[in-house]
Amino acid sequence: MTQRDEAIEIYRKVISLVYRELGAMRAENHEVLHQKSSLPGSELARDRKDIARRIYCGTRFESDPHRLEASYSHVWGLSLEDALDAFRDGDWLLGGRKYSFGGQKWAAIADAAIRLRTAIKSDDQVAMLALLDEVPLLTHNNGPLTDKFRELICP
Repeated sequence: MTQRDEAIEIYRKVISLVYRELGAMRAENHEVLHQKSSLPGSELARDRKDIARRIYCGTRFESDPHRLEASYSHVWGLSLEDALDAFRDGDWLLGGRKYSFGGQKWAAIADAAIRLRTAIKSDDQVAMLALLDEVPLLTHNNGPLTDKFRELICP
């Protein structure tokens, strides 16, 4: 497997998880992006894990990062940049003391996905290598991001 192939595989996993997490967004988290999204009035929030996994499995042979993202953005109605904005600028605490969904850790994950997409698209080997080293260090609200990779098993 080449470094680019490895980067594409990690990118596929990370964007699937970013969009899956984004599916938990409510109007109270980020009203503008919630309204822009496909979430209001849909079953997306309820079925977000299954939908993200199905898209992940259905794109296993896709190697273009923009087409991979489009598979999710078409369903969610939001880009990776929108996800970054929603996680970074939204109110994910909702009066609590601990993030259950979204927040700054997911903003860092979305940012890494955007940077990985850019590195893959420009064939920047140095940046790809750095991001392949960075992703295993990323954490979501309950632990390492890579722990969630096993939830993306395809039949």
